[in-house]
Amino acid sequence: MKRILVIDDDAQVHTLIPLIFEQCNYHIKSTLHIGNLEDLINEYKPDLIILDIMLGDVDGRYICTYLKSKPLFEAIPIILVSGIITEVDLQGCKPDAFITKPFNIDELIQQVDDLVYV
Repeated sequence: MKRILVIDDDAQVHTLIPLIFEQCNYHIKSTLHIGNLEDLINEYKPDLIILDIMLGDVDGRYICTYLKSKPLFEAIPIILVSGIITEVDLQGCKPDAFITKPFNIDELIQQVDDLVYV
């Protein structure tokens, strides 16, 4: 079973994403905050990360750039999501995909499947 790590401070996302993807045979781990991200990734070993850009005081674009700069994590696909920031505003961050909130569920499922099953 493929694993998705969801990092988002929106409680609705934490309810919706597991409902959607557990039906599609994905295992979901969801967190409202970063904590020790490297330990979390090393322990959970996600096949994909869904990362919100606006995480309170933390900018998901910087997290994405940091993870992509680390050899241990660079191969993990990252989907950035935001209800405010547009793809034009990614500021040099290179996610594997970008989706705006509110999600189109079919688009999100397709993006995840495309990135996990390449």
